[in-house]
Amino acid sequence: MGRVKKKLPDELRDSFALSVKVTNDPAEKISKLKKGTAAFIAPELVDSGLPSDVSGYEVKPSWDVAIRFQDLKRLGNIPPKEKAVLRRRAIEGVLARAYDILGAVIKPERHQIVDFKTFIESGQRGELDVLSTLDEELARGYSRKTLVSEDVLRFDARLERDVDIALVMDASLSMTGEKIALLAVSTAVVALCVKPTRLSLMGFDSKVRWIKRFGEELPIEKLVERVLELPAGGFTNMELALNETAVALSRQNKERANVILIGDGKYTEGGDPSQLAERFRHLNVLKIGRDQAGRDLMLELSARGQGKFFEARRISDLPRTMYGAMKRLLR
Repeated sequence: MGRVKKKLPDELRDSFALSVKVTNDPAEKISKLKKGTAAFIAPELVDSGLPSDVSGYEVKPSWDVAIRFQDLKRLGNIPPKEKAVLRRRAIEGVLARAYDILGAVIKPERHQIVDFKTFIESGQRGELDVLSTLDEELARGYSRKTLVSEDVLRFDARLERDVDIALVMDASLSMTGEKIALLAVSTAVVALCVKPTRLSLMGFDSKVRWIKRFGEELPIEKLVERVLELPAGGFTNMELALNETAVALSRQNKERANVILIGDGKYTEGGDPSQLAERFRHLNVLKIGRDQAGRDLMLELSARGQGKFFEARRISDLPRTMYGAMKRLLR
């Protein structure tokens, strides 16, 4: 027996009908949500209390933006103008952390006995050297009755010393999110202590990516941006990174530069990097994490590379460990 299709009365059919209405009026949206009506409101039009910006990061701290920056920049629904704002805020968050760690900026210094004019021109950092001043008076044949001019004064001045720093940073898949933001803070700490032209930076995974080379003038904001923009991916080829660094130092006559290798000490591509350590005069390492196998390799690299070994057992300690490393290397 076939099914009989019954027709609903008009008044009953109307009661089952779904009223679909899209609204942009905030008051109407809230009113209908509270009443639980059957009206449909598109999800993107519902005011759920989030910030008006698409990313939802308008009211979040700049440091939170820095941590999520790599994810946020890949979202296709965020307009370019808003991405530019997020980029600026991420850079601000990184620099704020760097200045907070640094306090007074460290500058490498050397002591030198100089005359009065040089002392003034060099910033007046130092003190009068009485013995050197007396020696100068005697050399000129001055007596007690002679009026001493200022050009005979000698000062023990603290002059800025030129130090080259080459950062070689692991930017593989293991360095994402907060790790890359903390790496950017550590980079900023170094950049604030060294002349821009005497700093080089490289990020590496399966490939090497030069962020900045020696001699290049680059504002610190741009430097931080380039670190935050490092694509995290691929394997970890430490051998390739150290070989490229050694070649670059040789080409630029920077063999005496202090190289700082930053990573967890584990390579997943290429050969054993320890064989390259002896090509450096000062190969320092900053080990991240608690892995013992990686630690042994990093210790070997620093020993064979005549450098120093630093360790940040927690990733959150990386910037402060870098600050401590700079204080030792810039003495």
